[in-house]
Amino acid sequence: MQLLKEAAPVVSRIAFLGLKSDWESPEGKSVRAVAPRLGITVVHAEHTPTEYGSAFALISRERLEAMFVSSDRANFANGQLIADFARAQRPPGAYSYRESVEAGGLLSYGANLPDLFARLPVQQPTKYELVINLKTAKGLGLSVPPTLLARADEVIE
Repeated sequence: MQLLKEAAPVVSRIAFLGLKSDWESPEGKSVRAVAPRLGITVVHAEHTPTEYGSAFALISRERLEAMFVSSDRANFANGQLIADFARAQRPPGAYSYRESVEAGGLLSYGANLPDLFARLPVQQPTKYELVINLKTAKGLGLSVPPTLLARADEVIE
């Protein structure tokens, strides 16, 4: 959430795109806890594992200014669909998977999946990466601060 606010400092109303279980998970609770400190109102844009239409309609109808995309498997599997929506409707998005940024999302911060898959199934991730898509930022009219770019593990131009 902090990284999204740094990349798009004027946003104040953000969609949390996730399942009901994501909203109630530690991830969802953490987003809701930090949002007021950043001057952000978070709205749950709930979807099912296979249906995103109502969530996308809510984001558009409520004119939510950005998206925080939960890390659930459905969002990973539908990353291209989510990125296509974001590109068409223009809300900058923060994702958990670099693949979403490669598909056109703004930025991701999450576990490095190849590193994670090489580890034992019971081990926690140890390598996290920040990926920023400057082409998307420019398309959204955002100027990503140099301090954020300096922290990125990869910048897609």
